[in-house]
Amino acid sequence: MNRRVLSTAAAAAALVLAPTAAMAYTGDDDYEASVPGSVAQGVPFQVTLEGPNENAYFGLRIASARVPNSAIEIAGEAYDENDTDGNGVAVFDVTLHEEAVYEVTGTNAAGEVVLEHEIVVGDPADDDAAGDDDAAAGGGQLPDTGSSSTPLVIGAAALLAAGAGVLVFARRQQA
Repeated sequence: MNRRVLSTAAAAAALVLAPTAAMAYTGDDDYEASVPGSVAQGVPFQVTLEGPNENAYFGLRIASARVPNSAIEIAGEAYDENDTDGNGVAVFDVTLHEEAVYEVTGTNAAGEVVLEHEIVVGDPADDDAAGDDDAAAGGGQLPDTGSSSTPLVIGAAALLAAGAGVLVFARRQQA
């Protein structure tokens, strides 16, 4: 009888503590960015990335499926790396020359993505209306959030295995 109570208590404790461990993950809160949501065509603007002082530089990539790289300028290029100042801040001067939706990706010195953002130039909705239905429906793809479901699947499998083990143990004790 005591073993059954202990196994039930152990399973209950595992269920209670599993969300606590998952919520302990803090992510990359050490990085901040200043990026406009929309800008005027051909007007220069700045993108600021800020992180820990030990981060030596930031990289910034801007791309759009509808415009050539020549229409994107980050200090003359479509990709640029800027050294950080003494406070871990890098400022990029950017000019976008065509109306479109641009994907902005910032990386730290280790190559980890610390920024994913969209910038709208002008009114690119006019182009989508003339395009195919997939463009209006979001292209049929879900957005990339950067999270993975692998830890959830592993946790669920571990809980399932633990529950099966407790059940087998309890059945053996009854027999």
